[in-house]
Amino acid sequence: MHRQGAHAKRGPDFALVPGRRTGTWDSRTPKRRRQGPPISCATSCATRRLLEEAVQRSVETTERALRWLVDHGFLLERPSHVAEPTFQLNPEKSAEAERFLRSADG
Repeated sequence: MHRQGAHAKRGPDFALVPGRRTGTWDSRTPKRRRQGPPISCATSCATRRLLEEAVQRSVETTERALRWLVDHGFLLERPSHVAEPTFQLNPEKSAEAERFLRSADG
């Protein structure tokens, strides 16, 4: 008997979801440990995508800020052959960087 037919006989609680049976969470988890209904695949996928997009935006914002600080001489960029470049405060601009940060704080 093929897989879907075998699961269909068990009822709607065991519908196929990419390689897994839904409904098994409730039957194998004691009531005292349940923490709400299981999250659907669509909700899980949407949440993961939103998190990935938020991380990507954060990385892009950080890269723009680093580039601005390098372009204005506040940071020195140290390239690497084996990893991403590293950055350090430009000692010649440290006083100016402190003034800039104080003015940004308001």
